[in-house]
Amino acid sequence: PRYSCPTTIAMASPCCPTNVKPAINDYKGVGKNVTIDDCLEIYIIGDAVVNKDTGNNAIIVATDVFGATNHAKQFADALAQATGYVVCMPTFIKDPWDPSNIPPTKSGKFPAGVEPADGTDCLVNWILNSHDLRIDRKDQIEAVKSFLAEEYNVTNKVGAVGMCWGAKVCFNAAGKGLIDAVAACHGSFLT
Repeated sequence: PRYSCPTTIAMASPCCPTNVKPAINDYKGVGKNVTIDDCLEIYIIGDAVVNKDTGNNAIIVATDVFGATNHAKQFADALAQATGYVVCMPTFIKDPWDPSNIPPTKSGKFPAGVEPADGTDCLVNWILNSHDLRIDRKDQIEAVKSFLAEEYNVTNKVGAVGMCWGAKVCFNAAGKGLIDAVAACHGSFLT
């Protein structure tokens, strides 16, 4: 395994639950899944012709380490409905952490390369050391913006909302001038 689980790492924040399972729901998104550039999957909701003459705005949602869960899709759908913007959620993490394995148990499901272990130290170590969670997302953000401009007439502002780990993606993109506005929901690992 690429990641072993030490026993000395604490959770990133005291508000991160360590002894309860996340809420799971059976929400079915109203958006659609598409693949751009033959490799980047995105969940998208919105109408390409809403502002045909003036162009559309968009919001990119960067998920937490659990990826495009039903909850994340429900959030994206509600955001699109509330704003009238095109909302897309790229799959930045190819092998996300399975939310059913919180708190982590040795018998649970782990991303590839993670040595199964009990306790949250394993999760935090994976977050801190996974190449998939550390790489710059500049190229992917640019690909998403190009897709949005071509397919959804997004020629105005592009904002981003990051959930937990996803906040890092959004703030890094804003720092590079790729995003016009950023919001974070329980931002973490920002330094």
